[in-house]
Amino acid sequence: MADTIIERRTEVAAALDNTGGWAVAVVVLLAVVVLGGLFFYYHRGVAPGVPNTGTTDNINVTLPTGGTTGGTTGGASGSTGSTGGTTGTGN
Repeated sequence: MADTIIERRTEVAAALDNTGGWAVAVVVLLAVVVLGGLFFYYHRGVAPGVPNTGTTDNINVTLPTGGTTGGTTGGASGSTGSTGGTTGTGN
């Protein structure tokens, strides 16, 4: 009859088997973080802006005129109003 050999693993031995995988995962994660940081540090601003090749830019800005909601809008001798001003007649 053949002898059967039974090996019992302790909890310490079982725990040591798992630490190798975690060590590799941590090293890979740290390498990704460090290399990614170096890449962004040395390659920041890589995307160039659009060059201004011509002087055909036309920017039109419409500015509001005063006197639509209050203040003074009058002639040379006008008086001030509270809701849009009054036009003076020389009084």
